[in-house]
Amino acid sequence: MRAVILCAGKGSRMLNYSKNTQKSLLPISENQSFLSRILHQLVEYDFNEVIIITGYNSHLISNEVKKFQLNVKLVHNNLFEKDTNIWSMKLAIESVTSFNEPLLIIEADTYFSNLVFNSIVKNLKKNISTWFTKGLFVKAEFGGILEKDINNNVSNIKIVKDYDDSLKNFYKLTGLMIVESKHIKPFLKLLKAYSKISLKQYYL
Repeated sequence: MRAVILCAGKGSRMLNYSKNTQKSLLPISENQSFLSRILHQLVEYDFNEVIIITGYNSHLISNEVKKFQLNVKLVHNNLFEKDTNIWSMKLAIESVTSFNEPLLIIEADTYFSNLVFNSIVKNLKKNISTWFTKGLFVKAEFGGILEKDINNNVSNIKIVKDYDDSLKNFYKLTGLMIVESKHIKPFLKLLKAYSKISLKQYYL
């Protein structure tokens, strides 16, 4: 199994906490950071290829990764200060060894319980592109949202700055998705096209 971890961002909204570190290395317990927890979970489920996109304070990520018995490739995003993840995602997919297996994409400051991660792995093994949401889109939220049909297939995806009532049936996306093997090439094609327009957009 393969995973990409997006770990390049400066975490501008969290600079009071992450100025001298990397936001994925912020502690979530006495012994774990966001990133170390994800890496532990990848080890537990025998992921055989992990690509980590670095940027801000990349040396700290490199030091953390050395603590784990994982086949990790670090790819540095030189444009991390301009990028809003779309360039990181492009670099990641260009770095995978083949397009014959599905790809799990994780934003490094995302927390998953072990029960949830087990469910994620089951979905990954099915090789079906999957968007993960945290529930209905509500007031005070913004970012990536999706609408689904009665069969739970995605019917619409938007990136929004604010909530309004016309979006009440949309679901808020999390920092997690699965790209099935046959969708990796077209997804990369889209990333290349959109990144030429602007880096100030999400990879959704």
